[in-house]
Amino acid sequence: MFDPDLVRKLCQEVVRETDPEKTADLLTLLHAVIKDDQEEVRLRAMFLIRKYGPAFDDLMLVVDVVREAEMLASRLVRMRRGRASIVLSPNDKFQNEVTIAAYALGSRHDDPYDNIAGSHTVFFPRNHELSVEIHPSKLSFRPGEEASATIHVTSADGNEKESVLGLVVVDEAVEERAQTDRDFGGSSAFFRFRDEWLFSEELNGVRKKDLDKLDLTKSLPDGFEVAVEALLQSRGAGADIFTNSGRDEELHKVFASEIDPVLKPFFDALNRNYQQRTQYPKTETALRSDLLASGIRVDDLVDPWGTPFRSHFNVRNEKDVLEITSAGPDKKFDTEDDFQVTQIERPYFKPYFEAIQRALKEFHERTGSYIRDLEALKSELARHGIDLDTLKDPWGHAYRFEFGIHQTTFIITVMSAGPDGRFDTKALPSQDDFALGTAGIDYFSDTLAKIDEALNKNFKDTHSFPENAEQLEMSLKKSAISWGALRDPWGHPYYATFQHDAVYADHIGVETYENHAAKTSQRTQIVPVTRQINYVYIRSAGEDGIEGTSDDFYVASFSRVSFEQSGQNPSAFPAASAIVFSGVSGAIPLLKITHPV
Repeated sequence: MFDPDLVRKLCQEVVRETDPEKTADLLTLLHAVIKDDQEEVRLRAMFLIRKYGPAFDDLMLVVDVVREAEMLASRLVRMRRGRASIVLSPNDKFQNEVTIAAYALGSRHDDPYDNIAGSHTVFFPRNHELSVEIHPSKLSFRPGEEASATIHVTSADGNEKESVLGLVVVDEAVEERAQTDRDFGGSSAFFRFRDEWLFSEELNGVRKKDLDKLDLTKSLPDGFEVAVEALLQSRGAGADIFTNSGRDEELHKVFASEIDPVLKPFFDALNRNYQQRTQYPKTETALRSDLLASGIRVDDLVDPWGTPFRSHFNVRNEKDVLEITSAGPDKKFDTEDDFQVTQIERPYFKPYFEAIQRALKEFHERTGSYIRDLEALKSELARHGIDLDTLKDPWGHAYRFEFGIHQTTFIITVMSAGPDGRFDTKALPSQDDFALGTAGIDYFSDTLAKIDEALNKNFKDTHSFPENAEQLEMSLKKSAISWGALRDPWGHPYYATFQHDAVYADHIGVETYENHAAKTSQRTQIVPVTRQINYVYIRSAGEDGIEGTSDDFYVASFSRVSFEQSGQNPSAFPAASAIVFSGVSGAIPLLKITHPV
């Protein structure tokens, strides 16, 4: 039976070929493949290589040597008349199955599925199998009887080996069922993993797992090498061909085992400096200086092909970006096989954001008010040694500070006009403006703490929790809080909503008692109960001042367990604890304060 993949590729070549003479030669080879005449195919393929080999003189191949997904060697070779050769240095890792994969850089005819690639697997016998001997203390054990055994583990060379062993005890009935499944063509779910793990592939009596034990000093039986070749080529490592699609992260993954260990000291040094001093290099000179101070020479950091990595500095909106690039297998930068290894992003405005956040907090603690305009912000930052007028974005333009409100937070948003230096307007649109970030302070936190204290005090005095607006107003009035005088940032009064809910929980009771020996003991009793919870929600009507519209939002919520009822007692009874805990006091919250999102 002819090879359908080869027929397909030859048909593609025939359709694409514009030279009539070469088309005729390809058609002759195609006919030989379809006839499945291997000798004629071999002769005609060699004829094509000799005749058209010069067309491959400029073809560059990558040759990779791989074992168990580990890259052992990688070389670049150039084709000469359709041929190339390389010499690999001895390597202790050349053991068992080693695949040599060769592939051309790029693809032909702009078809990502038509790549010049091939692979072949070579076997280096190396016996890694452990010998495990188990000697039980006796041949059989009764159910529940303690069993013991001596386990002796040796390596292939007969030396004792320290090992970690797992023990699986299987009923003979399960093993017999698995054998029955195999005998009648079924697959055993219980033992399937064992067959795959031990590589049970077999061809004419030759098993893959036995190849490790080959003694190459002795002659091999006739036909043995052919059977081994068929086993090895049935499975092996193939080359993943990447076209220049810009997916650098995938290329980095391919070579991560070689690149990441090289760059780890580089990243560690930069991160350490950033964490300690909040500083990072923004130029090549600064990068080399910082790394040299940590004992790292930039030129010593090379990619898998021996070329030093290239660093590139740029700005992407609110971040300084350091990109690390490899020149790829051709060892030349600015060619198609370059790929980005990684990038480091640092928010360049971060120190000033932190200063703004401190200024908002300290200003409120000192004055009880909030920074709501640019002059107040400039004045407060000057106390921290920062002249706001001198701050410029990476393109040398002044920032814009916008003051706004987001629910319970007064916010300051810092804006950059981007590279063009113009902020967007209706008259003169600009598309490169961006926000660097937002700093803010909660304007309701002080009021929330006061309301929390008032509700706690009211509950201790009256053992009641507000269930409507009138009760809420009276509870707050006792602590000198005027509910009607509270206003949101737009000058509108807050409004409250109320809710009752039932939840299932456990009532935990701890009893301490003294027995006849005068010893103190404790007994814990857990009783399932249904708890009645009352909620109070405080809301703002938002900027439009109209209750129930889309810009309304929660300012805070309060809740308290009012009653409990157990299956042992059909009557509801007040919550056992007379103490109301609150979220702001740091205890377990029965009266809980949150800021809903």
